[in-house]
Amino acid sequence: MSAKMVVLLCGLAIAVLGAAGMYWLKRAATARSAGTDHFLRSLLATPDFWYGGLCYGAAFLVLMFGLRSAQVSQFFPVAVGLNVLLVSVVGWIWFAEPISSGRLVGIALLLGGVFLVARD
Repeated sequence: MSAKMVVLLCGLAIAVLGAAGMYWLKRAATARSAGTDHFLRSLLATPDFWYGGLCYGAAFLVLMFGLRSAQVSQFFPVAVGLNVLLVSVVGWIWFAEPISSGRLVGIALLLGGVFLVARD
C-alpha cells in the first residue's frame, strides 16, 4: 500500500473513530448531573463513557500504525483536519449545534489544506 493511501485511510479511520468517541463522551457528559461531587463516579458508571474511551483507544492504535508507515508532517494534519470536519458534522446532526458561516468557511479551508497536504 502506498504512503499516500496509508495517510488517507488511516486519517479517515482516526477521524471516524474520533468523531464517534466525541459523540459517546458528549452523551456521557451531558447525561450526568451538573454537580461535581459525584460527576466522575457517575460518569465512570455510564456505558457511553466507556464506548467513547474505546473509540479513542482504537483511534490511537490506528494513529500508531499510520505513524509507522507515513511521514508525521503529512499524516497528522490529515487526521486532525478530517477529525475537525467529522466532529463538526456530529455536533450539528446529533446535538443540534449550530454551524455558522464562519465555521463552514473554516471547514472548507481545512478540507482544502487536507487535500494539499495529502497529495504532496
